[in-house]
Amino acid sequence: MHFSSVIFKRGKFRPRLVNLVATNSPEMVEEASTAAFLALPNVKAAITGLTSLQGVGPATASGNVQSYIFYYCPDELKKPVKKNKKTAL
Repeated sequence: MHFSSVIFKRGKFRPRLVNLVATNSPEMVEEASTAAFLALPNVKAAITGLTSLQGVGPATASGNVQSYIFYYCPDELKKPVKKNKKTAL
């Protein structure tokens, strides 16, 4: 399944985003994704890394980080995080 077809399943349809996502080369996506996922458990840094891609905002980036954590990370990263208003994203 193509990346751009997955990220636009929910929310308001924005046709311009599809074009922006398509401008990212596979190398750029792989580089940004690798850097972002290596930044874990620092979720903020991971989201910031993914938002460097064209057409990828905080909501899309956080969804991708959440999916990555769920499928690939050890159980220590899957524990719920207590919300702190001072350090909220």
